[in-house]
Amino acid sequence: MGEGECVIQPLELKDKFRILLGKVATTRILIIEDDEAIANLEKRILEQEPYEVEIVSDGVEGLNNIKNQNYNIIISDYTMPRMKGDEFYFKVQKLNKGLEKRIIFVTGFINDFIESTGNRYLVKPFSNKLFLEKIKEFVTYINSQAT
Repeated sequence: MGEGECVIQPLELKDKFRILLGKVATTRILIIEDDEAIANLEKRILEQEPYEVEIVSDGVEGLNNIKNQNYNIIISDYTMPRMKGDEFYFKVQKLNKGLEKRIIFVTGFINDFIESTGNRYLVKPFSNKLFLEKIKEFVTYINSQAT
């Protein structure tokens, strides 16, 4: 290349879409996990994508955040202190009807309640790759429902 020349890389489709909108479309994700190491790992994995991620340590804190913020997806442990996953699910349903269907349970075991919700879930342990794939699939699904 000569002086004053530059190479312009082609934009990915997602970047072209953002430019056309004139803004960055961000998916907001709330992680509810009492194990700090797992929560931080999940956050680091998700931040590889253009996701805005927040962490709280239990369902009580999660409900407080939901009252004050909008989230596209909630990733929630099932067995947590102060509020179990089923109680959290029903309180989210009462607080913001429809948002409860955007909860992905992450747990060491699947129980009848989780299966009865029809919600997505991941069983611990899982690979980083699988975790990110499942979240990206859900984001794609949610975005397709919005159009």
